[in-house]
Amino acid sequence: MSNRDILIEKIKKLTEAKEKECRNKEEQRARLQALAPQLFSKIETLLDDIQEISTSRNSPILPEFTDCVQSFSIKVIEKTVKFEPSENQGHLGLSVTNLFDQRVFFRPLSNGDWEAEDHRSGEMMYLTDAVLFDRLAALVPSLMH
Repeated sequence: MSNRDILIEKIKKLTEAKEKECRNKEEQRARLQALAPQLFSKIETLLDDIQEISTSRNSPILPEFTDCVQSFSIKVIEKTVKFEPSENQGHLGLSVTNLFDQRVFFRPLSNGDWEAEDHRSGEMMYLTDAVLFDRLAALVPSLMH
């Protein structure tokens, strides 16, 4: 293989890699734009009739996520849980603060689930209804008698 052929091959591989990365980002962006509003609507429905809990949606804080992906918050008594579109290690998803004792990054999966890695255990966790209710309940102070 000549030096010219090596150069052409390297450029071709680099171009293909960049195009693949671009397609991957677009797929992630489309999945986030489709699934985040569905998640927020589901949470609103789940919490709709519970006193002392309110939800709100806000315009995107990062312009690259477009107007389709809003941030979302749940106010429980005096604490606010925030879901904000973000990027983490090349993945697009939602950064969730105040629901757990640390910020957790959830990424949408093709099947509609939301997955995050628990950095302490190294295991994957999912944002299910049970997890949501359990974590929100943990935010409500207990009365001591």
